Amino acid sequence: MFVRGARMTGIGATFLLASAVFSIAACVAGPGSHASGPTASFAASVPSGDLGAIRDAIFARYQPNLVEVGIGTGYVEVGLASTARKEADEILAMYGSLVHVTLGFFPYPAPSSTLGNGCTTAFGGWPTVDPHSLRATIELSVGYLTHTRGFSAKVRLTNTGTAPLAISTGSPLLIYLFELGGAIPVGASSGGVAGVGIGRTLKAGEYIDIDAGGGTSSCDLKLGYELPDGPYIAKAAVELDQPSGPGYFWSDPLAVELRSDGTGAP
Repeated sequence: MFVRGARMTGIGATFLLASAVFSIAACVAGPGSHASGPTASFAASVPSGDLGAIRDAIFARYQPNLVEVGIGTGYVEVGLASTARKEADEILAMYGSLVHVTLGFFPYPAPSSTLGNGCTTAFGGWPTVDPHSLRATIELSVGYLTHTRGFSAKVRLTNTGTAPLAISTGSPLLIYLFELGGAIPVGASSGGVAGVGIGRTLKAGEYIDIDAGGGTSSCDLKLGYELPDGPYIAKAAVELDQPSGPGYFWSDPLAVELRSDGTGAP
């Protein structure tokens, strides 16, 4: 069983949760299982080699930082937020080779081989398309970004033309972070998000605000699992569904700053 987001194709597609999601009630390991910090009695309560019990215990204990958990071939696959290095070390110390851990977009500990950019496959090979008179701008309510699981925003789609414009897109839209002057995303949200399709005809000069979000998980392991503090450029990938299939275009860039938030991250 896995809990993780996966990119869809088609009209209005964004992210969906895998169908094999298991309920919280079925997985909680019992009273007190949400206490913080590993203990010897907690680790000893999980039978060695019982992958189902290990999965359920990790699910119950690490939910705030958990992106996915499921059973692979001979091990439990654990996906954690990119800021959860402490939790990753705890899980590896308790279960060793019985778990495979991912922090953000990349395996933990880092492999010796070079890994590619974690964001370049986000659109499954979708082409970029000409938005014509459609303009997209990011409306961010906060003055700077912090090292949390993600951030919320709005993307305003405006028909800058003189004639009505029919659009078909999705919600929420995904926001990516770029280095200054960079052309390849270096940061995004590594978690899954359920989405819906949106169809609308905008009159000349009319706009619509669409929910959007992003994150600070690093897409480039050379920068770490979590992006370092500093200035970045945010762009939203705006899906446009057309008769030839789905495509996307980038919103106008927005300068943002990432700052440490006092929790010890990154």
